[in-house]
Amino acid sequence: VSAMLSDRNLIMISGKDDYSFPIHSTTEAFNRIEAIFKKAGNEKNCKSIVTPKGHYWCKDIVWDAIMEKTTEMGWWK
Repeated sequence: VSAMLSDRNLIMISGKDDYSFPIHSTTEAFNRIEAIFKKAGNEKNCKSIVTPKGHYWCKDIVWDAIMEKTTEMGWWK
């Protein structure tokens, strides 16, 4: 599935202290996905963000990343 999505943008957001989705597991999953994106030549489409909290929406961190990517794509000026 990751190979089929590699031409699209993926921002994976994980909380450092998230007990529902432990950071070691999300990091391992991201590393596998990133390797697939790289092999497809689309490593620029794959980004991981680790927030300093748990299972919590850190809007300042998350929205900055989303705005950066959508601006890069030409959605915003």
